[in-house]
Amino acid sequence: MHLKKSMSQKKYIDNEDKIINKNKIRTLDSKVLFIIGNRSIEFPHNEINTNIIKSETFERFKRNSKNIEILTYDELFERAYYIVFNKPLPTDWLTSTDFEKVFD
Repeated sequence: MHLKKSMSQKKYIDNEDKIINKNKIRTLDSKVLFIIGNRSIEFPHNEINTNIIKSETFERFKRNSKNIEILTYDELFERAYYIVFNKPLPTDWLTSTDFEKVFD
């Protein structure tokens, strides 16, 4: 439904030019989850690396996005791992070849 607001009468009017009771109009404040990339590769927290500015900018953007939660795939995996195993992932989980260490 498309709404128009009559400026002279301050009433809401639908597509068929019928007046709508403004008490029945609801707006939704939905939340969005946006999953992108791999933080460890694209935004590494490495002081030697030149990606410090890129990583800090990404963090500021994540914090300042209203109603949008931005996660990377590895952050999502870390959350899911914690939910399933009730413990944090080992710090070297991304580079580890010992899967039994990660999934014991």
